[in-house]
Amino acid sequence: MEKYGRVSAEIMAILDTFSPLVEAVSVDEAFVDLTGTMACTQPLEAVRGSRPHRRENTPHRLGRARDNRFVAKVASELEKPDGLVVVGAGHEASFLAPLAIERSGVSGK
Repeated sequence: MEKYGRVSAEIMAILDTFSPLVEAVSVDEAFVDLTGTMACTQPLEAVRGSRPHRRENTPHRLGRARDNRFVAKVASELEKPDGLVVVGAGHEASFLAPLAIERSGVSGK
């Protein structure tokens, strides 16, 4: 667990370089507000190329959705282990519609 926490802190520091608004939800999950930035794949690419990722070979994924943490979270779950899913503004409903309810996390599982 000590190693996991150390790698997490290093990754969170990388995310801090993209936005002053980084909210760590847990040791292995964070939301980054990229409003007003051109960043899309840059946070994921920075993490993939980072020293802690190369050293520990840890998976990372990114989901991006405008103003919607829930959609970003679902998007991030789709391309494991090292994927990127971007849901464009106004496309949230069409993105979620074909997914099984279990993907949304609302099934109680």
